[in-house]
Amino acid sequence: DLPTDDEQQSIDIVAYSALVDAARKAVNVRAAEYWFSRAAGAGAHCQPNAVTFTSTAAASAAAGDPCRVEGWLLRATSVLGISSCQPLYNVLIHARARTSDMQGAQAALNSLVRSG
Repeated sequence: DLPTDDEQQSIDIVAYSALVDAARKAVNVRAAEYWFSRAAGAGAHCQPNAVTFTSTAAASAAAGDPCRVEGWLLRATSVLGISSCQPLYNVLIHARARTSDMQGAQAALNSLVRSG
């Protein structure tokens, strides 16, 4: 059963990240993004972190959607205020390679190296 709205007030980002990761393992992009958005809307005490972003992006990678992964990378770097998020770049590189986009994988690797 899904948690009620009252129960969700006490859920922290670790729990939301676990829900996102479970959706990733099930290759359920909609569910991963749903739990991500619930975390983002849960208040200041519960904002998505690098783990939440990476698990959400990995669901898109597992579904074969590297463009969506790249969108999550851009969003994470903007929201988290970091110039480099290596785990997200790793997901993007893997997603590009899985779809036989070796030029895209190389471009992502080059971006990672440039970002430090």
